[in-house]
Amino acid sequence: MIFTFIAIFGETYEKIPFDAAGKILKIDKKLKLRLNLFKEYPNFISAELYKNNGSMVLNIKYEKQQSLYMDLKAFNGEQLQGLQQKLLGIKLIFDQTGRKQLIYSSTLLALGFWGWATNVAFSVNDERLIMANYMFIVGGSFFAPFYLTKDMNITIAESRLFAYGGTRGIFWGIFMEMALETPDLNAPLALSVTSALGGYFLSKKLNMAAGTVESIGVWGDMGLLWGLGIGSLLDEDNIINEKDSYLFPAVISMANCLTGYFYGKNKHYTIGDGYMLRSFATWGSQLGFFISDLSDSMDNVKISVPVSITTSLAAMIAGDLFFRGKTHYNSSDGFLIMLSEGVGSLLGAGFVYIADSKSKADPYVYFGVSTLTGAISAYLVKKSLK
Repeated sequence: MIFTFIAIFGETYEKIPFDAAGKILKIDKKLKLRLNLFKEYPNFISAELYKNNGSMVLNIKYEKQQSLYMDLKAFNGEQLQGLQQKLLGIKLIFDQTGRKQLIYSSTLLALGFWGWATNVAFSVNDERLIMANYMFIVGGSFFAPFYLTKDMNITIAESRLFAYGGTRGIFWGIFMEMALETPDLNAPLALSVTSALGGYFLSKKLNMAAGTVESIGVWGDMGLLWGLGIGSLLDEDNIINEKDSYLFPAVISMANCLTGYFYGKNKHYTIGDGYMLRSFATWGSQLGFFISDLSDSMDNVKISVPVSITTSLAAMIAGDLFFRGKTHYNSSDGFLIMLSEGVGSLLGAGFVYIADSKSKADPYVYFGVSTLTGAISAYLVKKSLK
């Protein structure tokens, strides 16, 4: 569902190949050295070419002071022809940076869910057939992508959206199944497989950046949590029944994926930026718990749900604007900052636990201190990276 919406409202700029054969969509470090290009970028990462209404733009990504930067340069037909001449005789190089991750994801999804869920969904009772189905599905999930993608461009973005669709599709399906009372595992299996394949093909069609996919993941995951809260709130007010409330996590999560796509694309997100956005969302949720418990409203969904949604959403937007700013972070730095926020929060909660020898501290003390130490930890680590 969500992938169809994104496909309709696709990118304005179309990614175009560098070579006349139409197969080289990216110039990476290796090809840059072979062609002796972009000498002014010592820490060059990649270059991609985009076209919009007859004009072309060259997007050059490079690293500077441990941060990722992008230069957008106008590109004309004469320059493209000159580059195509250089590419003549160059052996075709595929972008397979995401191929192994795609194979891993497919195999693990089959091992952990697709294999046994297929037997449950189709009510297979014969023990030999159950084992045979499981082994064939797991084996096929490895060898099919292994051989089919041997001579294909498989980007990190494509493999990540495949994995995200495959895993989150399970949760979407579980909630749909609870709401619609469908047969066991039919909806989770169907949504997992279709979301994985749909995510892969959609990412390829729209030439998504890996950072955009990471943004989709963060917004989609927060949608699951927000949907649970909104469903509980409406159920509490008797606006809907409990069964219908289970639709909200799936629907809001899918809708949030659309938000995440445009959010990440418009801000030229990197994977590291996406990791930081996830840390902002986590920190904002902690802040919401602190406020709710401080006001003795944790058990009152009419207050705690709006508060937690507001604080997490505000933290995502404000953190992106003022904490990350205009700097783009590589995946390792972004992950380090995200990790520091989490362990900093645990460290703060640990201090409270040790100091509270008689276990008299209210939960808001734990939430408050962990929220503070998590923010300080992330700030110090971010500052150390510059």
